[in-house]
Amino acid sequence: MTIPTPLSEPTTQLSADPTDRDGIVRRSAAIAVAMAIVLAAVGVPLTLWLAADRSDAAFADREVIDGNRLGAGTVDLDVGEAASQLGARNLAPGDVVTGEVVLRNAGTLPLIVSVDASIEGEALGAWLRFDVWSTSGRCAAAPPATRSLALSGVPAPVVGGEQAPRLAPDAEVRVCVQAALPLSTPNDVQDRELTLDLRFLAEHDVEASR
Repeated sequence: MTIPTPLSEPTTQLSADPTDRDGIVRRSAAIAVAMAIVLAAVGVPLTLWLAADRSDAAFADREVIDGNRLGAGTVDLDVGEAASQLGARNLAPGDVVTGEVVLRNAGTLPLIVSVDASIEGEALGAWLRFDVWSTSGRCAAAPPATRSLALSGVPAPVVGGEQAPRLAPDAEVRVCVQAALPLSTPNDVQDRELTLDLRFLAEHDVEASR
């Protein structure tokens, strides 16, 4: 009696042979499908996973301009060596004494010049008349009609003509200072003295810089 041999159930195996190209393709497809299923299960879109290997780098270029330098200008008023002090110790009624000073713009910015004055010795100062003006030549014996009286303690423009002198860098202006003792000066002014301080103020001429 012949005992029939049981039929074995058919099985499908993936080939382990590296030369089996069909087997390799089947294994790769199975792995991809399995990973897609896992990613989908955790809520990660498949498209993001596929793009994770991409780089965000882009072409770029940069140019540098170096060596830029900035600097502030300077305001510098210089008194020339030819300046003469206003001095007289034997004034009589009717006398006039004149002094002059040359101011130069030694800075790099254009300037407007003004003058301030103070005196010590009120008895004589109450009668002396002071005039200050600018000129392009020598100081005249009499001041012009447009002149600065600078004894109020407030800076006043040093006028010459119709406006205060505006000094460009390295430019000069001559300033005249005159003191006159009028004929009507009383006797009690005799032997009185005073000290006069002149202060020249230079400010940046903003209009000229525009």
